[in-house]
Amino acid sequence: MYSGTYGLTMGRIFAGYMLFLFLSQHCESTFVRVCSLYCTIFHFSTRCLHFVLRRNLGSLEGKMTKLEKGLSQVDDKVSKLKKTFEERTTEAAKLKVELEKEQETIEAAENLVGKLEGEYQRWNEQVYSCS
Repeated sequence: MYSGTYGLTMGRIFAGYMLFLFLSQHCESTFVRVCSLYCTIFHFSTRCLHFVLRRNLGSLEGKMTKLEKGLSQVDDKVSKLKKTFEERTTEAAKLKVELEKEQETIEAAENLVGKLEGEYQRWNEQVYSCS
């Protein structure tokens, strides 16, 4: 149940309204005083409600400012991470190109070793045949 700053609850306002209805129906001589009392209670309760709503608004604005700062920090971190990711992606692409070149060099060296092995065997055969 809603509770205002001065301890005035919506239940008390409703009870005041019910008292107003009862007195206005059963005691017509005091009707004007009851109307005045009800208006005073209603005015007081709306002022309390207005005060509470303004206080809550201030609190919510503070929370919103805090969340905006947090969001800004998250955006900054995401931006830094994107930059790091781009740098690492570029570095990975360069490494891949270098790896492919090195792989071609290794294949060429293996091919050359294979040819030299064949040449070595041929020379050994010629040496045995000459002896």
